Amino acid sequence: MFPNRDTPEQKRKELRKFGLLVGGILALIGLLFLWRGRHEIARIVLWSIGGFLIVFGAIAPIVLKPIYVAWMKFAFVLGWVNSRILLSIIFFVFFTPMALIQRVFGRDALHRRMEKGTNSYWIKRSPIASIKEHCERQF
Repeated sequence: MFPNRDTPEQKRKELRKFGLLVGGILALIGLLFLWRGRHEIARIVLWSIGGFLIVFGAIAPIVLKPIYVAWMKFAFVLGWVNSRILLSIIFFVFFTPMALIQRVFGRDALHRRMEKGTNSYWIKRSPIASIKEHCERQF
């Protein structure tokens, strides 16, 4: 599920990067709320969490390990859900209407229709001039 980090220094570097990046983003969102003059409590909470992540990411990144693990599990679940939603939308918005339109007009792109009186469904291809070129440029 997670990349295998072998050395403690790599783990420390990953945790430091996580703390500084996520903490910085939360602090910037807090600044955006300050600039707009809205959400005073949310701004304080974002600055507190962002400051905690930045400070411990810079000083002692190993403290952030439980937060990092929880964050990555949440990201994994969110990615799993989002991919299912996006793929479903693409399938039902694009591919289903295209297939229905092709059926209405009688297009059989895969040549699956059975034809009476046909001895074979084999499609004859022209011989390959050069095997080497064919293997390098297959399509």
